[in-house]
Amino acid sequence: MRVLLVGPHWDTGQWTEYCAEGLRDAGHDVRMHRYSQRLERPIGLWGRVQRRLKGPDRFNVARVFDAMQMDNLDVIRLAARHRPEFTLVLKGEVLLPETIERLRNLTSGPVVQWCGDDPGWFPNITAAAHLYDRFYLADPTYAPDLEPRGVTARFMPHAVHPAAWTGQDADAEPVDVIFVGDARHNMGHLPASRSRVEILEAVARSGANLAVWGRGWEKLEPGYRVREAHRGLTLLPETIERLRNLTSGPVVQWCGDDPGWFPNITAAAHLYDRFYLADPTYAPDLEPRGVTARFMPHAVHPAAWTGQDADAEPVDVIFVGDARHNMGHLPASRSRVEILEAVARSGANLAVWGRGWEKLEPGYRVREAHRGLTLLPAAAVARAYRSAKIVLNIHHAQMREGPNMRTFEIPAAGAFQLTDFKARMPELFEVGTELATYQDADDAAASIERYLNDESARRAIAEAGKRRVERDHTYAVRMRQLIDDSLDG
Repeated sequence: MRVLLVGPHWDTGQWTEYCAEGLRDAGHDVRMHRYSQRLERPIGLWGRVQRRLKGPDRFNVARVFDAMQMDNLDVIRLAARHRPEFTLVLKGEVLLPETIERLRNLTSGPVVQWCGDDPGWFPNITAAAHLYDRFYLADPTYAPDLEPRGVTARFMPHAVHPAAWTGQDADAEPVDVIFVGDARHNMGHLPASRSRVEILEAVARSGANLAVWGRGWEKLEPGYRVREAHRGLTLLPETIERLRNLTSGPVVQWCGDDPGWFPNITAAAHLYDRFYLADPTYAPDLEPRGVTARFMPHAVHPAAWTGQDADAEPVDVIFVGDARHNMGHLPASRSRVEILEAVARSGANLAVWGRGWEKLEPGYRVREAHRGLTLLPAAAVARAYRSAKIVLNIHHAQMREGPNMRTFEIPAAGAFQLTDFKARMPELFEVGTELATYQDADDAAASIERYLNDESARRAIAEAGKRRVERDHTYAVRMRQLIDDSLDG
């Protein structure tokens, strides 16, 4: 039988693919469309231009609706070509009722819905419910909600694709208890619930050796013991072990953050032939794992930070970066807010770009300097940097000794940098000659007043800083350092 299968594209599971395999195993001729795939694709240069012109909110809404429109058209085209005898829709929250009506005309047999969630969350599903020949629910609790629409939903439980869940075990971490799934306490489209958090917190406090995988756990408030059981989102230690077998030379890690935030990184740290840190402060934390981490500072790709200036807004001081005062996975800190609030109250013409500033409490003067949520790509940031007399660099709390990427990008753009001092800066720059530094909010305000009135000093430091990064701190230089060091003994 010719079957058209329409289901979601997920980064956390393959429900659609499993159903397709099941249908093929039963001898059917299957054509499959996975909706929402387009939203996983990089937006590219043109997309970044459009996001800049439209603004991020308008751009993202338009992108979702464009993807939805194309999914509806693609499903109709596929049905017209395949002429299915049976159409199965898995959820299908992006499909319009008009599309389901068209599928009924193009399908010689039944059009069926199998919904794995509460259909009431998805207006398109409930609006089209009466158009399906059969409506199945993985949880029959919601069947009465569909009865006013003339729909008698039936129970169809979830299932399993055995081939995906069998095979040879690698050296997986032995634990007492494991849970794989998102925290779900902060996902706006779901009912507010902390039941998963509460249950797993009780397990964590019981003393059992617990491992938790999924999104959201790393964003829980400090004090939750279950955070310590979070194993991460991405590369497993087993994957790094496999890479060692497949790589004829060294396998190297270059970590730009505190590795302690990411359990997968620390768990696999001993498997790397070299472990580099952009901030060496965290090296002692890895020593109990037998890892001697080395300092490898950030770098810059000069071509991304040069070019012709458009009509950028001329300002006294600019800062491009998030507020960082309300991002749960980062150390609680208001240093950026306090420093920029002092600048805003000094009377300097200030421009701030980034997330979180718009969420500050009323009364903060820095809110008035907020220009937008994003200023990508790098060429646009570089133009804005060059239009300012002073580009302020404020490291967030995790960078204790090592300088951030911005330290190298600002001089690469040809701009004057005033940055908070970090202990490893003197081995990378001539402080006071190639960049200017400050110690605290009061010092930053005084330095801004000084340098606003000293154009020649600003120009000399900007030019010297640009020469230094182009000579010593490009990614070409850094990759050569990293490779040479990794291959040395």
